[in-house]
Amino acid sequence: MTEPDLLLPDLLLPRAGQAVDRLLRRVVAAHGLTPTSLGVLGVLVRGRPAAHRDLAAALGVAPATLTPVVDALERAGEVVRVRDAVDRRVVRVGVTGAGSARYAAAFAAVGRELRARVPQPPPGSEAAVRGYLCAVLAALDGVVPPASADADGGPAPAPVGQVEPGGEGPHPAVELDGQRHLGGVGPRMAEPDAVEARG
Repeated sequence: MTEPDLLLPDLLLPRAGQAVDRLLRRVVAAHGLTPTSLGVLGVLVRGRPAAHRDLAAALGVAPATLTPVVDALERAGEVVRVRDAVDRRVVRVGVTGAGSARYAAAFAAVGRELRARVPQPPPGSEAAVRGYLCAVLAALDGVVPPASADADGGPAPAPVGQVEPGGEGPHPAVELDGQRHLGGVGPRMAEPDAVEARG
């Protein structure tokens, strides 16, 4: 395929998404994370401790793919596994204070880098561009981004449910209300990837 072919309107959207994906991977790697581990922390920060299968479903990955990612986050002290108080067969994953802090730092860095590198829509066209991108997500993934946003333009966070290592926190089932809550990481960003090496 020649370079002019890559600029056809039908291919501009996937090519732009791939460029954003590359930028995201570079930025989160500087924080010792991968897009998938950032997604795990994002789901937990914006929700409650979640069963492994619920986390995998929220991120659109196989549970087996998620296991080494959660293992690495647990070794780093950023998530903990806690047995459910009601159903002892269920183990839930909860975010720690350290995991919440790492997520906040990486998510803020992604936002800064995107604002610095990605051109803003022309004045007056922001609503149309957002509407179009939301329609693409709804049509392809059934994802409807929340209407509310925080001061940085990201999704408004839900209350944080943290569990400190060795602690017992709340254990209700994660509420995904039929949508994927990726903590600022879209479905494309949360594809399986290598587990980060931590020193």
